[in-house]
Amino acid sequence: MVEWVDLCWLLRDTFLGDSRDSWRWLGDSDGEFSVGSVKRQMDSNLDCSNRYVWEWSKWVPLKCNLFVWRAEMGKIATRIELQKRNIPIPSLSCTFCASADETADHLFTACSFASVIWAKMSSWSRTPFLVAFSVRDIIEAHRYCGLSGKGKDVYQGLVLIVCWRVWKARNDLIFSGKAPVVDDVFSEIRSLGYLWFKNRSKYKDISWDEWCKFVNM
Repeated sequence: MVEWVDLCWLLRDTFLGDSRDSWRWLGDSDGEFSVGSVKRQMDSNLDCSNRYVWEWSKWVPLKCNLFVWRAEMGKIATRIELQKRNIPIPSLSCTFCASADETADHLFTACSFASVIWAKMSSWSRTPFLVAFSVRDIIEAHRYCGLSGKGKDVYQGLVLIVCWRVWKARNDLIFSGKAPVVDDVFSEIRSLGYLWFKNRSKYKDISWDEWCKFVNM
């Protein structure tokens, strides 16, 4: 009798009719399955998780976007992250300034070497000095830099290139003993930016003089 009661409870919302059985796709009003209806259903779903989703720069190579994306998640091989993975590290201090432990947030925002690069970046782009406390602040900087249109797109990509080039300078110092020179690093940032923007964006007619002035964008 207990099993009978349970069965009746499970079938309480079941109604049997005389029509033939058929398959019906609930993702569309007409009941017909299509790839387009799946895409529309996926696009309509809101992501209510706490994951951070940021807009990638289209004219900067994928490797730079991926690098900054990983840096924001704490997935690049800074000394602190290597220690978390039980890799023996002789020192946890920042490679450039040695004033704090080397985390991604410190390396790209608080480090004195990176701060000078950001100051030069602000002077060149005629934007307020970038005040950032985390990699996420850097990623969002183009929204509050005071630029619009093409200038905003350029600024968004350049901050990613700055992080990419600072990381390269850090690796050159560790693995090759090559001390970084701020002016050289910043010159390469401008050169790489011009090369990639001219060849990877729709503004292929931009000249080097226009690029160097920046404010004209």
